[in-house]
Amino acid sequence: LTFGGLDALPDGFGAWLVDEAAEQSTRLTPQTRYRFQAPPNDETRMFQLLVGPIDAVRSAVEASVEHPDRVVLTPSYPNPAHHSVTIRYGLPTQAPARLAVYDVRGRRVAVLHDGPQPPGYHTLHWDGRHADGTPVASGTYLIRLQSGDAVRTGRVTIVR
Repeated sequence: LTFGGLDALPDGFGAWLVDEAAEQSTRLTPQTRYRFQAPPNDETRMFQLLVGPIDAVRSAVEASVEHPDRVVLTPSYPNPAHHSVTIRYGLPTQAPARLAVYDVRGRRVAVLHDGPQPPGYHTLHWDGRHADGTPVASGTYLIRLQSGDAVRTGRVTIVR
C-alpha cells in the first residue's frame, strides 16, 4: 500500500495505520510502501487510518491497541447520521457482551452482537435498520452495551 498526500499534512500533524486485531500501529511517511501479511485463515482484516495533531493521534493509537481497564463505549460516529453508524467499544477481559440499539421508548430495535468477545477494542457498524431490515425513522436511539455487571449507554441521532 502507498498513501498519497502525507507530505501535504500541516506541521505538527501525523498519520498512523492501526491494526487493532494484531495490536500494531504504523506511523505513515511520504514515499514509503507498506506491505501487510494476510491472516492465515483468510479472515478479513480491518485497519483504521488516524490523521490529526501528532499528540492527539498518538493518544488515540495507544488507546486503540491497548486493552481498556474497564468496559468502555465510545461515542458513535457520525452523529447525527444519515445511514450507517460506527460503534466502538472495549472490554478489559474476554467476556460475553451484548450490544443492542433501542428507541427512546425502550423498545429494542436491533441486536448487533450477543456473545463472547476477546479483550480489547471492537468496532461494529449499525446500518440504521430494524432487526427485520426496515429503515428506522429519524430520531434518537440508544446504544446499550452490557458485559457482566457493566452497562454503558450512548446516543445516536438518525436523520433521514
